[in-house]
Amino acid sequence: MLVEQGVKQWTELPLRRTHAGVWAVDSSRASAAGLACRPIVDTIRDTWHWWKATGAP
Repeated sequence: MLVEQGVKQWTELPLRRTHAGVWAVDSSRASAAGLACRPIVDTIRDTWHWWKATGAP
């Protein structure tokens, strides 16, 4: 395992699954309240444009 090799959870390997069910989230209430998800490609494109416009690292 990575932990046995000294890799720290959530710092050196972000978003690494730490236990069963950690990502099993019921989003039905959020959807009912109007949450709208968009394609990941749109998020990546918009983030890239934001980085370029602001000079963010």
